Amino acid sequence: MSDFNHFKDAFWSGDFTSTSGYDTLLQKVNDGRKTSKDLEDLVKQRAVLEERYGKDLMQLARKTGGQNEINTLRRAFDTMKQQLENVGNAHVQLAGALREEAKRVEDMRDRQKEQRRRVEISMERLHKQKNHLYKKTMDSKKCYEQKCQEADEVEITADNRMATGNVKQQEKLKAKVLQTRESSVDADKTYKQNVEALNSLRQEWQKEHQQSCQYFDKLECERITFLRRTMWIHSNLLSQQCVKDDEMYEVVRESLEQCDVKADIKYFIQLKQTGSEPPAPVLYENYYHRNDHGGQKIARDRTCKSESTDYEFVPHNFNKKQVRVKYSFSDETSNSLCLEENEIVSVLDAHRNDGWCLVEQNNKTGLVPLSYLDL
Repeated sequence: MSDFNHFKDAFWSGDFTSTSGYDTLLQKVNDGRKTSKDLEDLVKQRAVLEERYGKDLMQLARKTGGQNEINTLRRAFDTMKQQLENVGNAHVQLAGALREEAKRVEDMRDRQKEQRRRVEISMERLHKQKNHLYKKTMDSKKCYEQKCQEADEVEITADNRMATGNVKQQEKLKAKVLQTRESSVDADKTYKQNVEALNSLRQEWQKEHQQSCQYFDKLECERITFLRRTMWIHSNLLSQQCVKDDEMYEVVRESLEQCDVKADIKYFIQLKQTGSEPPAPVLYENYYHRNDHGGQKIARDRTCKSESTDYEFVPHNFNKKQVRVKYSFSDETSNSLCLEENEIVSVLDAHRNDGWCLVEQNNKTGLVPLSYLDL
């Protein structure tokens, strides 16, 4: 494998009319231009993404609430929103820097396009001239060879007829030989002139081809160096942005370190406390015991009198109905009959018209409100 370091040493062809070396270099330069455009588009698209991301972060930070929070957590939350907006703004600025790099690539690509175009125009002109003159030279060579063959044939024919022909025929043969020989000489002269012109043009083309190779070599070196530098800067910009992002998030972390759970709880208590004593319990109030005055007291005085003459002659064989006590009941005027919820009593008289019922429990009798019994 050849060890060449420059285009001018490796892109020639043995075929005089071939342009394969030049075409290969031109294809390489065009491919390089396409690569430059691809990198330019990549950087531009990355700038679009960074700008969109940055603006979305800024919008998110601005519309996020958190105003209902208080004290240290509120400060941490506000810090987080502020730094989020700062991160978004930094990414928008990064998008601007990326667009500047993309513009530099575009300028380089356009500049090289113009430079390359001048070389192409010059080489296309020389290729056309070289091919045309080469064809002309080859045609003159063919004509020269034909004229020489004709002259040789005429001379041979004349030599054969000189001995047998008359003077007039001999003169005619000599004139024809002279004419064909002069034609061959003219063809030879034209052929030599074309060869000299072709060699002169070849030298010019060879020099131009070498210069074109060197120029393409230079353009490629510049392009590769420039794109390498652009990708390096691109990576550095993104890396620096990561560092900036982390610095901003570090501010958030430092704010969170100052967030004190106990302090926030205490602050809220001091700010919004409503009292230190719970409400008193709700106590049960018996409807018939809420008022000790008036007719209600008279009604209670009628209950729980086991020695009352009204009931002391109730026969023992009376058909008694067993019922359950729904609510606890006691008579403050007498301790003779006190009932608890769910106890069982015997009904002696449930057909009174005053809302009371005569019951018996443990050989004690008394009046109980009908509503207190599960009749």
